[in-house]
Amino acid sequence: MKGIKEFKILLLTYFLFSNVGVFSQTGNYWSDNFGSQSVLLNGVVTGSVEDLGAVYYNPARIVFSKKTALTISTKAYEINNSFINEPGVGKLRVRNGSTGASPNLVAGLFKIKGLKNHTFAYSFLLRQKSDFDIFNRRETKVDNDLYVEKRVFSKLAKERWYGLSWSHSISKKLSVGASVFFSSRSQSNALGYQIISLEDSTNVALLERNNNYSYSNYALIPKLGVAFQNNSLALGLTVTIPRINVSGDGDIFYENIITDDFGSITDQDLFEYIVKNDSKSKVHSPLSIGAGAGIFLDKSKIHVSMEYFAPIKKYSVLETVHFEGQTSKNNIAVRYQERARSIVNFGIGYEYKFNDKLTAYGSFSTDYSAQTSGDSVMINDENTPVSFYKSNLYKIGGGFDYNPKWGDISFGVNYAFSNQNILDPFSLPSGSNLTLPGSANTSSIEFRQRRVQFFVGVTFPFIKEILKNQIFFEN
Repeated sequence: MKGIKEFKILLLTYFLFSNVGVFSQTGNYWSDNFGSQSVLLNGVVTGSVEDLGAVYYNPARIVFSKKTALTISTKAYEINNSFINEPGVGKLRVRNGSTGASPNLVAGLFKIKGLKNHTFAYSFLLRQKSDFDIFNRRETKVDNDLYVEKRVFSKLAKERWYGLSWSHSISKKLSVGASVFFSSRSQSNALGYQIISLEDSTNVALLERNNNYSYSNYALIPKLGVAFQNNSLALGLTVTIPRINVSGDGDIFYENIITDDFGSITDQDLFEYIVKNDSKSKVHSPLSIGAGAGIFLDKSKIHVSMEYFAPIKKYSVLETVHFEGQTSKNNIAVRYQERARSIVNFGIGYEYKFNDKLTAYGSFSTDYSAQTSGDSVMINDENTPVSFYKSNLYKIGGGFDYNPKWGDISFGVNYAFSNQNILDPFSLPSGSNLTLPGSANTSSIEFRQRRVQFFVGVTFPFIKEILKNQIFFEN
């Protein structure tokens, strides 16, 4: 029957799409930059950072910080154009929540009396902020037959870091340092779909599934650094320790419904439903090792950096939920899982000083994704993605720093892009009698992203005469 055929096509289209997921920065460790210099250099400053972005990039470099005034640096505007090109459907645009003009880094220096050659800093970082979704509804009517498909994919994540940093000058050329950040992370993921087929205005088939979870997590993240600098060269090495979970909890909502008046999609109606609150949560992060250098020439500097991120073995973000299917009476286990592969990011930056007032910056860096197949839900050993796939980004940035007598102005732009084809197998929900063309079938799905960010920074040197404590606001 036409109704059954169309319903099968809608089912197949959904599963091809759902295995792709939605773009996420979760596995992209170099997506955000902190400090006005790092923005203009795309974060390629592990060995040569000169502002208080050092609390994040290399705490040993805090003693080399040159900026001693109030600095405000922010994303002034962002243009984000992302879409998924799905076979048989076309382009589906990804809605991205853009960041407003607010600082991503707030940091300040302080000294402790009696500790010579020791410098301390406190900091606040907005480490990650993601807000995007896809909502797609398609409706087809042929004679007395009606076919409706709805799909919703969303993610909202925010992670704040509160840090204390220490830096010690062993000599005029060599220093060591450490930062300890307290991380507060909240995240909610949702994947839902509904497919309805109505034939001859009487026969109805419905397939609906929702996989949702949310959690809050608190952890400590230590970072160690060492730095060397002379008149012509700066070197830096850092080690970031995997996060140490302190506490966390979350909620799980799972729903799987299949009903069919004419019995061709399923022999028996299916209803599986569970809500679990206050499950313990944990979040893993990788061990990473970074290295960088700054080469000082006559009027210019060359910056290079790389960072290795170790893999993360598959683990459950929330405690596994066990329950009995309401109609099937099957024992069902729901596990929300994550894992990450090892990656190496690298970049190069160039800085040219025209005169005492004007300096230009240019840079390129990678931002490879550590995602494998993305976050997933395991239902009785059947793996289904619930969100977010890998996206390898390439970033080009640059800008200028202008120093009039009354202060300092920096402004720049970053452009990031990604083109990928993802091959993923699809699977059908339990309870379906739909015959598939072969379990090895795959679908190629194209994902494209184009992102442009504009930055502005202003420094007021005279503020230090008013404020007893030197405070920095940077992006």
